[in-house]
Amino acid sequence: MYLYGNGQCVTWDIIGMSGTSLKGLSWTPMTPGTHTLRFRNGWNAKTLTVIAEPAPPGTPTPPSSSGCGSTGSIG
Repeated sequence: MYLYGNGQCVTWDIIGMSGTSLKGLSWTPMTPGTHTLRFRNGWNAKTLTVIAEPAPPGTPTPPSSSGCGSTGSIG
C-alpha cells in the first residue's frame, strides 16, 4: 500500500502483516493548505482531498517521512 501526497510518494507499508487485511498509514501535513492524498494498492486506488490548517505557533515540526524509495511520483 502506497500513500501519495500531492503527487509524491510519502510512505508505504505492507498490507496484512498482522494477519488481517486492514492497514493504516500515518501522514502529517508539513504545510498548510489543500493536499490531495492518493492511496494505492496494486491497481486499486482511492483519492482524498484534505485542507490542513496552519499549526499553532510553537508547534514542533514532526520528522519527515522516509518516502517510498524508487517508486517516485504518481500521475
